[in-house]
Amino acid sequence: MKSLLFHVALATLATSAMAETNKTTTAIPPGIAAPNEVETRLGTLTFFDGFPDDATVQKLYDNLDFQRAVQAFCWPSPR
Repeated sequence: MKSLLFHVALATLATSAMAETNKTTTAIPPGIAAPNEVETRLGTLTFFDGFPDDATVQKLYDNLDFQRAVQAFCWPSPR
């Protein structure tokens, strides 16, 4: 019984010691670390607080439609 209590006490001390030494030192930015504009081959994509605006969403959906149309054209053709 004394051995069990000793091991529990030792584990508790080791855990509390590790908790004190494993603190993060990375600075957290004060705001959102996402750009407001991103230049791509589709043009400028604009964001507000990390979320795309309506024009950017429409531009991305149009690009997806184009990519799917090209795939639908290419898939049935023999290689």
